[in-house]
This record gives sequence, structure tokens and C-alpha cells, in this order.
Amino acid sequence: MKNYLFIAIVLLALPAFAQTYQYVPMPTSGMVWKATNTRYHRAASTCSKYEFSFTGRDSIDNGDKYYEVKVLGIRNTNDDCRYGKGFELPMTATYEKNQWMIEKNQKVYFLDSVGIDTTKHRPSMDFSVQAVGDTLYDLYGHDTVIAIDTININNTLRRRMVVQTVYGLMTDTVVEGVGSAKFALGFKELHEEGLDMVPHPMVVCISANNQL
Repeated sequence: MKNYLFIAIVLLALPAFAQTYQYVPMPTSGMVWKATNTRYHRAASTCSKYEFSFTGRDSIDNGDKYYEVKVLGIRNTNDDCRYGKGFELPMTATYEKNQWMIEKNQKVYFLDSVGIDTTKHRPSMDFSVQAVGDTLYDLYGHDTVIAIDTININNTLRRRMVVQTVYGLMTDTVVEGVGSAKFALGFKELHEEGLDMVPHPMVVCISANNQL
């Protein structure tokens, strides 16, 4: 599957008919994101392939509930990641990491361990913005909203934002309850840069409850 789900979300979302908008939080189970990140070097480029998914485990700390996310990957291969080529994750991953996700005040955080201090931890994604010109602060600096609207996905209104990223000319599309077309939920692995000091990520497949 190429980027079919995001193509449908970004380009083919149904018009909303007299619906009332309410914020749609990120899911906490059943979602899988597959993505690639190309890094350019002096004479060649390398491709890293990742799968991000919920494990079904959760943990409660000080009344807050955290959800475990597993990261599987094959890093720095010679495959061609462009246009979704070679994104299929091999059966045996050489990179594996578990993180904990929590959403607070419409901001998504990924942590190495359970426990959060919002005065110190920065979100990986920020859905709290309201208007064009607002700034989304995350782990890597800030993005600026250049367009915002609501779209109808499965009879639910969600906000869709186009942002000018911290990486200069790179723009991205972010949808509530789904994530980013380039960085999924802002995973660190998709922000890794090559010699050009810019990552080249792409979400190539999203599934929800085994539905692609």
C-alpha cells in the first residue's frame, strides 16, 4: 500500500454537512504507521524503514494513563525509499525500541519511561493550535500553521492543518486522530538528518484495526 489513506484524507475527504466539530484525540490502540526516512550523504543516500504500533500495554502514573508504542526498523539500507519504494519491513528488524505515549491538552508526548513533567518535556505533536499563523512547538523547534480547515472522515469532523516545518521549505499536512503525512506522530527516527541537515521522511501506509 502506498500512501492511499493519507491521499484519501488530504485530497478526498468528504464535505461536512451541518456537523458539530469536537476535537478528535489520537488513538491509543489498533493503529500502525509504516514510514521511511531517506538520509543523503556525500556520494549516496541510505533508507531507513520503520513500523510504529501500539503494543496493547498501558501504565498509570499519578492518575495519567500511558500507552506503549513499539518501534521496529531496518536502518540505513541501500534501498530506494523514494515514492514509497522498498518500505516493506523485513521479517527480522535490526532496530527495536519501546516508548510511552500520552496526550495532554491536545499535545502528544513520547517518553522513554512513564512519568511526565509538561514544564520540561516537549510534545512530539501539538494539536492545540487554533488558527493560521499559530506556532506548533515540538521537540525540534517550531512549525507554523499556513492553512487550517475541518474535514469529514468516517462521519467525524477533524481539523486538517498544513504547516511550514522547521526545515525551511518543507511543508506537511497534519490531521487530528491520524497524525502527520511525513512524521506520523512526530517520531524521532523520522527526524534524523543526513549531510543536507534535512530529513526526508514519508508515511507510506497507515492501518487502523487491521484495515489499510
